[in-house]
This record gives sequence, C-alpha cells and structure tokens, in this order.
Amino acid sequence: MKKYILFILFISCNSLVLIAQGIKPKVMIIPSDAWMNLNGYMMTENEQGAEQINYDYARAFREDPILVEAINVTGGIFAERGFQFTDMAQSIKDVQSKIERNTVTGRVLSVKDELALQVSADIILYLDFSIQDVGFGQRQVDRFTMTAIDAYSNKNLGSAGQAGPRSSSTATSDLIRERVLAFINDLEGDVLRIFEGYVTNGREITIEIIGSPDAIDYGCFDVYGTEVEGEMLYEWFNNWAAETSINGGGYADPLEESIMISMNVPLVDERGRPVQALNVTTGLMRTPLRDIFQMRPERLGLGRAILNINDCK
Repeated sequence: MKKYILFILFISCNSLVLIAQGIKPKVMIIPSDAWMNLNGYMMTENEQGAEQINYDYARAFREDPILVEAINVTGGIFAERGFQFTDMAQSIKDVQSKIERNTVTGRVLSVKDELALQVSADIILYLDFSIQDVGFGQRQVDRFTMTAIDAYSNKNLGSAGQAGPRSSSTATSDLIRERVLAFINDLEGDVLRIFEGYVTNGREITIEIIGSPDAIDYGCFDVYGTEVEGEMLYEWFNNWAAETSINGGGYADPLEESIMISMNVPLVDERGRPVQALNVTTGLMRTPLRDIFQMRPERLGLGRAILNINDCK
C-alpha cells in the first residue's frame, strides 16, 4: 500500500500551496430549516413507512425575492473576502431535474446533498433571518444567524449573529449587509482555522462496506473469516484506512454485516479537483478486493459513500 502513502504526501504538499495562495472554501448559502418552516416551504412525505420532512428550495427561491436578495448580499460579502460563492437560484434550477429523477428512482440523496454536489461546496452556510416593519418608517432584522456546516462531514464549523437595531433604512440589502458585516469576522475566523487544519490533517469522510445477503450466504463476505492478502477482512480494511488516510488516522469499525470506515483525505487531487468519498471508494475497487468480490460504489453525499459487496467471484 506504499503507493497510497506517496499519493497522500503529494496531495498534502499541493494543498499547502493552495492555502499559501490564499484560496478559500467554496460556500453554498441556503435558508435555514427554521426559515423554511416559518415561511411554509416544507413538505411532510411518507418514505418507506416513515414521515420525512423535505424542503422545497426551488419554490422558495422562485417565490421569495427577499430571500434571494438576502442570500445574494451575504454571498457577495463572502466573495469580497475571497470565498468562492455560487448563484444558488441558478444552481437549484440546474439540479432540479436530478431531484425529480431521484423521486422516480428512489435514490437516497437529499435535495441539500444534490445541491452540494452540483456546487461542489466545502461549506453549507445556513442563513436564518426575519425582517419586520417596526413603525415610524423603520424596519428591523429581528432574527439573524449564520451557521456554517462542513458539506462533507455535516459537522458544525461555527455560528454567529443576533437581532439588529431598528433602522431608518428600509432596503433589505442594507439591513442584511449590516448584520453580516457585524458578525462575519468571527465566523470567517472559525471556518478558516478549521479549513486550514484540513490541509494538514485532511478532511473527514466515511465509507460503509455492505455485504449483500448473497455474499454473506456464500461465505465470501465474512468480517472475521474472509482473508485478503493474508489478513482477515476487517483487519485488511483497518490497515488500508490507516495507510490511506492522512497522518495514519483512518480506521475501520466492524458491524454485524458491514464495516464502517472513517478516514481523512486531501482537499484536492493531483489535478486540483476536490477529493470526494466516492473517489476514494472507487479506488478500493482497484485493490485485491476485485479478485474476491463483485462490487458497486454508491454516492451518499460529498463525504459519504457505500461500497456494496454484491456477490462473490
């Protein structure tokens, strides 16, 4: 597995160069769940016997010009500070056909995951706000929060904001700009500290190895019984994760009929493209596992993937 270690070292050096050049994360800004609920852009659907709340971002961006203005103002300020920002209204239009296809095929990716994939986001920034008329020709941002979430691991990277003062300026752009500028320094500092840590330690992804009933019944997928290169299956995955992960921090956690791998990967590959969990998962298909299993990868998001062990060879 020495080639994996050399690959990681090469990409780590490349990532350090990126930070030295001042490149910052790509931000995807969407309304918070609270905003979507309060403004009626949520749907309760039955999925496999369980109620699931889904959010209609396409309708929200189409029907609420204040939302579009607030997000564009916020994104513009982040862009002024060097972050990459994508026009969310256009991205939602571009991804809508995929979302509709997921409904037909039963694919498990959420709307947010599809959007993050479309944008190739590093950070999902949830914007929660409310603007009210408070009399005497004044308006007030009476609720305001920006919450940054890692688009790969879904971990909270930081949150900032609070209600603003009454203002004689009634323009939405002015009110939102004042709130963003009041809190962006702290949030930006939190995000960049974590992002720079990713350069040294890698970004966390998870891969689940799932054995099908056929693979289990025929005995080729046995967490403790199957051997790969002289090691039991669980031990092989554990060593592979440690050797492939940046700084050797990867590990495998055996479950009853699956193995969960947690590991840290470089931000970008040798061509400067983001390294996603699916990329790493397809790499597993080029290891000695290919001589034992029939496999198929499945994307669950930017930082989550499954390697399905469909059958024995």
